[in-house]
Amino acid sequence: MEESQISNYQKSTASEFLIKTLNYQDSSWEGSIEHIKTGKTIPVRGYLEITFLIQEKLEVQGFPQSATEMRSWEKETIPRYRCSSSHNNNSDKRSEEKMKHRNKKTPAPSGGPTFFVRIHYRQNASWQGSIQWLEGNSTRFFRSHLEMIMLMQEAMEKTGSVEADCEFQSWDNQEEVYS
Repeated sequence: MEESQISNYQKSTASEFLIKTLNYQDSSWEGSIEHIKTGKTIPVRGYLEITFLIQEKLEVQGFPQSATEMRSWEKETIPRYRCSSSHNNNSDKRSEEKMKHRNKKTPAPSGGPTFFVRIHYRQNASWQGSIQWLEGNSTRFFRSHLEMIMLMQEAMEKTGSVEADCEFQSWDNQEEVYS
């Protein structure tokens, strides 16, 4: 899909994101995430950071509405990334500060695969939606955040951005411990 086709998504909902992967290093990758509705782009390092940024944006926008309240170690059940709608500007300021702190420019749209993610629902403390792998001209629906990550990892392996046999820990060749 061309960059011009991506611009067609500008008339979108608050739950749409463009994730661009740039490079892979030390079992992690770098890239950027763009919130389509606002056009704001933030450099990211890996799946965990994407997870927190998407969740924060969904909470701030209140769309799609979450069917489950997130649990917390605090007595109040407000996770640290949750912002009330009256604090939208604080969220933007934090993101800008993170960008300055990293002293990096937003990655160019080259390198690894690019994904268009649309969150349709937030149920069972997870996300359900669709993910489009732009270079692979393929769209898949996912039933959980984990399934979305696995689809992204598979696309990265297919494009050679990540070796199929990553340097992650494995249950194979591990000594079994029974208690």
